Amino acid sequence: MIILNPIVGIFYLVHLGINIAVFFVVIRLILTWKHFTWLTHLDKVGRPLVDSMTNAVGKFVETRWHKKISEKGRLLICLVLLEIAGLILNCFFNLCA
Repeated sequence: MIILNPIVGIFYLVHLGINIAVFFVVIRLILTWKHFTWLTHLDKVGRPLVDSMTNAVGKFVETRWHKKISEKGRLLICLVLLEIAGLILNCFFNLCA
């Protein structure tokens, strides 16, 4: 695939990053429900990314609504926000095509 517009190429790169982040968040969600030893290695790889996202979501919720949410709740919120960002980028790609 030839990318003619460099701005569209940057958006493709951002979309790839969102998909990678979704992958690691889903792995962490699976590990909160059931423990798979082969998934723990992938979780160790994505731990810094997922921890930073869940900490940011936890701080945002705590400052806005003065409530603490569980790790599963933070992971689900991260997953929803990442999927919404991915859908927005998909809409942009469809408009540019």
